[in-house]
Amino acid sequence: MPGLRLAVRLLKLWRLALTAEVYKARGRLVVFDRYTSDALLPSTGRTGAASRARRWLLAHACPMPQLIIVLDAPAQALFDRKGEHDVEKLEQQRQGYATLARLPRVTVVDAARPPEEVRRTVTGLVWQRWGQRRGLGRP
Repeated sequence: MPGLRLAVRLLKLWRLALTAEVYKARGRLVVFDRYTSDALLPSTGRTGAASRARRWLLAHACPMPQLIIVLDAPAQALFDRKGEHDVEKLEQQRQGYATLARLPRVTVVDAARPPEEVRRTVTGLVWQRWGQRRGLGRP
């Protein structure tokens, strides 16, 4: 029953989103490794109307995050780091994630740099957004 599976998935997503809202209300920082906006990535499977509608619904099911950071690195660098998948597949995934850059609140970070530089950049973006939310910086 595809409709039931979708409903269960939506309920799980909303449970996570509501949990995140509770933590945010308590002044906590909430970080997701993945979020519903991943459903906007180009499909490698079915592309029919029902599949597109399902992906749209999943992508828009929860509140938009205040900040989305896409870590971008060349496919060869990703392959060299982990050895997962082949370079062609990694490049396809990279191009898919590049499409998320058109969304509001998305920042693409060059992850081909040394890990410490990437960490500093991402940490700076998070603090900057936190300050904006608290009225401490420019929007």
